This record gives sequence, C-alpha cells and structure tokens, in this order.
Amino acid sequence: MSRSPDLKQIQTMLKKAFPDDSYQGTILHSDQGWQYQHQSYHDFLASKGIRPSMSRKRNSPDNGMMESFFGILKSEIFYGYEKTFKSIDKLEQAITDYIFYYNNKRIKAKLKGLSPVQYRTKFWKVNEKLDTELREFKNYIFQSLLETCNQDLNASFLYCNRSQCI
Repeated sequence: MSRSPDLKQIQTMLKKAFPDDSYQGTILHSDQGWQYQHQSYHDFLASKGIRPSMSRKRNSPDNGMMESFFGILKSEIFYGYEKTFKSIDKLEQAITDYIFYYNNKRIKAKLKGLSPVQYRTKFWKVNEKLDTELREFKNYIFQSLLETCNQDLNASFLYCNRSQCI
C-alpha cells in the first residue's frame, strides 16, 4: 500500500509480484493511470514476458473480479464509515484486515459456502486425490499388462519347450 499513487509504488509492486525471470503468457490488467502508461512500467513487463492490458474508461471486462472486490470492500468497510477512520494508518489497517477477512473468513454462495482460501484448498485437495487415484490406476493397468505379457511369454516358452522349438 502507498499513500500516494507514485511510480515508486508501482515499481515496488511489480518487483514483489513478479520476482522470477519469466511470466510468458501472463496478462496484467491495470487502469489508465499515468503510472501504468510510464515507459518503465512497460519495460518491466516486457522484460518478464508479461502483456499489459488497459481497458477503456468505464469498461473493464478483463478485470471484473478486481472491480467487484473493490466495490465490495468499499461498500462493506468504507462507505458510511469514512469518519470513523481517524488517520491514514487506521484506514490502511482496516483495509489490510478486510483483505485477510475476505480471503479467509468471508463465505460466498458462489464458492459453495466457503471462503476463497477454503475453496482453493479444497479444490487442490480434490485434484491431488484425483491425481493420486489416476496414478494408482495407471500403475494397476501397467502391472496387469505386465503380468499378462509375462504369462503369455511363459506360455509361449512352455509351448516351445514341449514342441522342442528351442
């Protein structure tokens, strides 16, 4: 978080968000703020293989999830409560606390009554279980084929032995 939208804020965010050398195929959406139009912003993205995306004013179809989140955040902790934040520090802490709450505690009907973190954790556990079951099934099939081949080879060998074909 920064108290003013300056270039340093954006550069710090980019370095923290993209520490690896390459992010080929990644699209980073931003608004049309001057800092997102700055050449150093575009140079950084290009150096990492990231494609910038900026929507037209009042039209952000590729950033709908974030726009929705910010709308929810503002309606749940800011609008109507503006005077309760006695300092920028209090507002920053409220935003930080809300982001934790939103990700870890706030349930959503779309996520089957789970928080975003709970939903992702459950999704990954289900995928891990399916991966394990698939691996076990592949091993079973492989072992069955191997046994069948061995039995066929042994039967052929015995047949040849009896027929004196060695």
